[in-house]
Amino acid sequence: MVLQNSLITGNLYITDAVTEGAVSLINVEVAGEAVISGAGVNSVLMQDSLLQQLTITRQDSPVRVICQGETEVSAALLQGPAVLVEDELAEEAAGFAVVAVETPAEAMLSGSFTTVHLSEAQARLHLAAGIIDKILVAASGCQVNAAADAVVTALETTAPLTLVGQGGWQEVVLAAAGPHQLAGIFEKISILAQDTEVTLSSGSVAKLVVAQDAADVSLNLQKNCQVGQLELNGKTKVTGSGIIAQANINCAGVVIATEKSPGKAVLSKGVTALVCGTELPKKEEPVKTAAERPKTPSKPSTSKPKPKPQPEPKPTHKPTDVKRYVIGDKVLVPGELTVTVELYAADPSGYTVEVGGVKLKYNAQYKFFFGSVEENAARRGQVNVY
Repeated sequence: MVLQNSLITGNLYITDAVTEGAVSLINVEVAGEAVISGAGVNSVLMQDSLLQQLTITRQDSPVRVICQGETEVSAALLQGPAVLVEDELAEEAAGFAVVAVETPAEAMLSGSFTTVHLSEAQARLHLAAGIIDKILVAASGCQVNAAADAVVTALETTAPLTLVGQGGWQEVVLAAAGPHQLAGIFEKISILAQDTEVTLSSGSVAKLVVAQDAADVSLNLQKNCQVGQLELNGKTKVTGSGIIAQANINCAGVVIATEKSPGKAVLSKGVTALVCGTELPKKEEPVKTAAERPKTPSKPSTSKPKPKPQPEPKPTHKPTDVKRYVIGDKVLVPGELTVTVELYAADPSGYTVEVGGVKLKYNAQYKFFFGSVEENAARRGQVNVY
């Protein structure tokens, strides 16, 4: 069915009478609401069209909607399974702007989206490719799957949440107690609520911040997870076998009980913390005075002075030499492992690092390269720097 060169002042209904056939809207403007209760995976194609409100109500199978050309959909309401795709849009075209998911059925998106609202419990959002400027989560049990080619600029949740996939996240704000389970590549995670439970199952976090008001936070770092900078402003217990490059501890009551100690722990003045069984800062033993030291009779020395050992020459390293190579556990893709590579170069940003032919991403803040590669290639001997 094709509808073209039309202005619809009221509502447009695409009903189940269309069954599984394709529908094309070409140069169509709908001033009211466009409601899709029919069509299906064979797609509703919108080309050079303008819709104020698109509502998908079909329940039994996904409806696939494609935007092309100059198409703009100001708001899309998903009340059933749906696939929204932006394909060959004009450079200035808006495509899908705001999307609201009000169904536990999966919503799959591919393209550039301004805002996505998850307001139904157990809602499932899959960003297959592209970018979302902001995701707002207001219902419990929601899951967002960001694929490797997907980026989310900001996410804020006021309910328990699960993030999966290998996509990139610039900032995630957890304003609810959780539990939250997170996986992916994160620039920043902020924990704002008290009694929050967070599990980082895989991936990396450049900076994780626990706010001052977020007391009694429980943070579990699993084996294949890496945190560059952990800033603890509220009482927190950290467990697991993940890697922490640096922990900044700014309040009392912090316990870090991970299998490996942080690479560096920095405490604010007057603050104490328990880090891997050791109370920090360490208490210095008092120096005994000469009167307190036990006196022992001196004997003349008959031994010959030993020659002083000569220090061994320090090895020199090229900037492209590998300083640190860490292999994590299996990631979400079976047969792959997470690897981290640190070079001796003072500024490694100008280098490219590959492991087993896979180009790694560069973390500019902490100057290391990271990514996931096939398990049989995740060896130090497979590192190539150029």
